[in-house]
Amino acid sequence: MTLHTYVEDDATVLKTIWWFLMSTTSNEFKPQKEEQIERVEWIPWDRARTIAGYENLRRHMRSVDEAIREESGTGIL
Repeated sequence: MTLHTYVEDDATVLKTIWWFLMSTTSNEFKPQKEEQIERVEWIPWDRARTIAGYENLRRHMRSVDEAIREESGTGIL
C-alpha cells in the first residue's frame, strides 16, 4: 500500500493505492482516461523497472523481485 496526494478542485486529496501481483493471458487493455492514463502496453519486466516514473513504484517493483526470489529461489522472469 502507498499513499500520495494530488490536487482536485482546489483541494488536496489523499489517495491510497493497493498493489497486487497478478498475471494474465489477456493482451487487451483500456487506458483509464479519467486518471490521465493515455496509453497501456506490455513491456519486459527488466525494462519496466528502469523506466518507472516514480520512486515509490520502483521501490514496489524491487519488493516484487525480492518476494518472488524468496518464494522461488530464482528471482523474477
